[in-house]
Amino acid sequence: MQINDLSHKEENGYQVLSASVIWEDNDWSEQQVFFRYRVDKSYIVSDNYHPFLLAVLIPALRYGERRIKINGSICPWFRDNLYTLMAYYINWYWYKFARKREDKRLIEIEAVLQKKGYQKPARTAAFFSAGVDSLYTVRRNQLNVPKEHAGSIKDLIFVHGFDIGVIPERGAEEEFFDYIIQGLQEFIEKTGLNLIPTFTNLRSLTHKADLFSSNQVWLDEYMGPAMAAVAHGLSGRLSDVLISSSYEIPKLHPFSSHPMIEPHLSSYDLRVHHDGERLNRVERVKLIAEWPLALSTLRVCFDGETGQLNCGKCPKCIRTKLELMCAGKLQEAHTLPGGEPSAQTIKDGLHLANQTISFASTLKASLKEIGRADLAKAITYKEWQYYLSQVANWKKMFSIVDKVVLKGWLRRKFIGP
Repeated sequence: MQINDLSHKEENGYQVLSASVIWEDNDWSEQQVFFRYRVDKSYIVSDNYHPFLLAVLIPALRYGERRIKINGSICPWFRDNLYTLMAYYINWYWYKFARKREDKRLIEIEAVLQKKGYQKPARTAAFFSAGVDSLYTVRRNQLNVPKEHAGSIKDLIFVHGFDIGVIPERGAEEEFFDYIIQGLQEFIEKTGLNLIPTFTNLRSLTHKADLFSSNQVWLDEYMGPAMAAVAHGLSGRLSDVLISSSYEIPKLHPFSSHPMIEPHLSSYDLRVHHDGERLNRVERVKLIAEWPLALSTLRVCFDGETGQLNCGKCPKCIRTKLELMCAGKLQEAHTLPGGEPSAQTIKDGLHLANQTISFASTLKASLKEIGRADLAKAITYKEWQYYLSQVANWKKMFSIVDKVVLKGWLRRKFIGP
């Protein structure tokens, strides 16, 4: 793989970084990757290849590219960190990458190494979706870090191209993105933070449909490096960026956003931090529920639309409503329509998946504490439904046998990466 033709230009109030990506070991067309930031020029380093290297690294690893050649320079710390990142991924996901377990080959990163780091005053940012985890990061930071401290969050990075604008049947969703930004103005004014709206197409880097559309591939492998890629494009001013943890410490598992991963997404110029894993999901909700500004801003839904941040009916909306009930604040969360979920609502609409099954036990315990054993029982029903579906999924069972017994031979022979 090659990364060429890095360019920086200002376009309609946005700073735009772009580069071309050429696949060498896959017969795919050359692609253009871009990052568009609504910031002033001081945030941008014009010859910065770091965001593009991170954007392509996981697709290149997944699909068997042997090298990444960059026609420019990169930080030596960054290159070394990325080699360690690849080692973690190969240890975790060797089977997904159609390798033998003992195959530890890394992609060779070919680039000129920078002789000195870029020095600038410290400035901290956080990724922000207006969801529970990112609101928790902001609230905890503002409660615990003096505004004058270098670790006090100053910028919030809000991205189009992660969960917004990536579902083909929903279109580009630029109007919805603008609607959310307008709705965040009160939050931005009252917190004194700077919002950085950002557009990127990195999620469509490959012609392989699973990396673009599969939520499991996105969450397990690509989300954390993708966020860090966006952050590195702002390293002209940013020194540190926080990525909110999805899970609490006892439930951490191989995942693209992980305290063992984020440090290895860093360069000398920009440090990436995993944030907030001490508390579980219900505890985070209880903290932000005491903050009226958070309740008036909360957006957790993938099915929202212009005029309505959350649908109130999807699994994520149902789960968040239940968590707010545990905090005694559902009635004050006006961005979540539809009222209190019933046991039948849970049975009909709370779909549990690989990424969400671990939330069930904490939520059940919290519901029992507020006297809602009926709702906890409905969640138990959904847990059993999930586990039975895994047993009944013969493809899943077949893949486990292939992984554990046959060491991935069938996948390598008949499916490929």
